[in-house]
Amino acid sequence: MSPIEVIKLNPDLVRRIHARVLNERELQGEYEGRLEGALSRLQARLDYNLGIDDVFDVAGCYAAFITEAPAFTDGDKRTAFRASIAVLGMNGINPKFQRVPDEPYYDMIIECAKGNCSENEIAGYLRALHSQFMIQLESISNGSNTNQKHLED
Repeated sequence: MSPIEVIKLNPDLVRRIHARVLNERELQGEYEGRLEGALSRLQARLDYNLGIDDVFDVAGCYAAFITEAPAFTDGDKRTAFRASIAVLGMNGINPKFQRVPDEPYYDMIIECAKGNCSENEIAGYLRALHSQFMIQLESISNGSNTNQKHLED
């Protein structure tokens, strides 16, 4: 299998995401080198074609690796959440959460921080969420076509 083509996040973009998730009372700061280390873990997997089959795997890696780093003094889990969603969006996938933050997904990120959830589990959740949305969208589309046909009759 050949490596996938994917638009990735760079450290500066992750830092901007981080700045947006913090509020004024939280600690600003970064532990030197940890963010780059987290992002390089993904790059190594891409370079050596290790378990990255689609953009959901990439998003799962961002969520897990940023959470596990932790690169920032505050807001790592929220940054990981938003970074994973951002990479999906940059690659044409728009997960539809019922509520943002999506509680089951955010709970997975918290479990990941505790060492109880892997990047593969996160990718699987995001993939399933997207599949559910696509099924719903197809159902709505098919229903609207049926309704349109009835209107024309």
